[in-house]
Amino acid sequence: MGLSLLLLGTVDSTPAVTTLVALLALGTAFVSPNLAALISQGGGKSRIGAALGIQNAANSLGQVLGPLLGGCVVDLAGTCSLPNDWLWITPARPSDWLEGDEQAAQDEPRLNKGFTLEPSKGENMLPDRVRVGINGYGVIGKRVADAAALQDDMQLVGVADVGSDYRIKVAVERGYPVYVAAAEKRAEMEVQGIPVVGTLEDLLGRVDVMVDCTPKSVAASNKALYEAAQVKAIWQGGERHDLAGYSFVAQVNYAGALDRQFARVVSCNTTALSRVSHALHSRGLVKRVRSVLMRRGTDPWESHQNGMINTVVPETKVPSHQGPDVQTVIPGLDITTMAASGPYTLSHIHFAMIETTRAVSMDELRDALWNAPRIAFVRASDGLVALNSVIELMRDLNRPRADMWEVAVWEESLATDGREVYLTFQVHNEAIVVPENIDAVRALMGRERDATSSILRTNTALGITKTFLPNTAQSVPHVGD
Repeated sequence: MGLSLLLLGTVDSTPAVTTLVALLALGTAFVSPNLAALISQGGGKSRIGAALGIQNAANSLGQVLGPLLGGCVVDLAGTCSLPNDWLWITPARPSDWLEGDEQAAQDEPRLNKGFTLEPSKGENMLPDRVRVGINGYGVIGKRVADAAALQDDMQLVGVADVGSDYRIKVAVERGYPVYVAAAEKRAEMEVQGIPVVGTLEDLLGRVDVMVDCTPKSVAASNKALYEAAQVKAIWQGGERHDLAGYSFVAQVNYAGALDRQFARVVSCNTTALSRVSHALHSRGLVKRVRSVLMRRGTDPWESHQNGMINTVVPETKVPSHQGPDVQTVIPGLDITTMAASGPYTLSHIHFAMIETTRAVSMDELRDALWNAPRIAFVRASDGLVALNSVIELMRDLNRPRADMWEVAVWEESLATDGREVYLTFQVHNEAIVVPENIDAVRALMGRERDATSSILRTNTALGITKTFLPNTAQSVPHVGD
């Protein structure tokens, strides 16, 4: 019996568990009927009653304490090395449980996918983790969901949506609990085989932070729901600054978001301009920023529905909205932006001219960008000569959805003339704000007080880098070398 119990803690297959349990039952069958006889023989007639009473009391106490202690062990352990058939015992699903065709998942970062059955508030939650919900499982929402699931200090509790097509079905395939954001859509989702575990209001009762990735026409109206549920919330750059009262880019103003109830992660282009401008502004080098940006015509997933062909559409308002939006992140920054949209879908491109407060050398410019988080250099000499080739590199690097979370600066484009510095950079509109959302979760919850620590934690989990091709990167001179 003892050997069977010991081995049960080491096996990881259903047949082995079944065999050992059978042996344990057989041993129990031998012991139980002989125990009373042994007590009678050894204890004497005068003490049989007391001895049997002690034995029965010990059995009863074990039946009560055993499940309680076992539950505590499982709860404290967080995850257990159990076979697939026993996944219900723990809320996580590490990739090393997968077998067969799913074994390829071991080559990807682990996902804490949340509990796959319907949870209730306070149950089936991982201890010491921020409970995160995603409202809107579109271009940004699905990426933020995956990123949150990768963090070792967060638990993705569920995603809410109103759709019933392939996009939300992917959430089901990933094991994310799906909630309906509008009650009238529930029947439609369930007809499509989507296991709806509750409503948006139910999800709000189970999370600490809601990341709102719904369309502009919907997101602002959700604020009242979040306030009523006393849940912290993060909106995206399509919303106005005054909705949240705080616009966020982690490397610029993380500290100001600590313990706030609401924040807004700014748009993709505003995020990129903020990162690049702050790299120089934080060193007192910026007098004025001017940037011309060419936006993609539409997102790739909906390019069959809209987008221009054989033309470029200028934004006739100057400055375009990105410049004033950067000022919500870096107050007082002198910045002017102009924009247009072109007939392509693979990200945006910026041409920036920054007037400096003094002459800046090439080495100093390179250092300022190199030392800033989430800015990486690419080289035309490596064949990375256009937007598509950089995205192709992301595919070749096996990045999820070919995402590029970094601002990619063409190193050969860097220039300085003693009055201004010049640079060209690429912005992956579908991906760049994802790490910002993760850092915003930490800031609002106040779990990580230091911006650098949060950024490093997020970067490590996602695989954000400074060099896309480190094994063949050529060294360059820097200030102080």
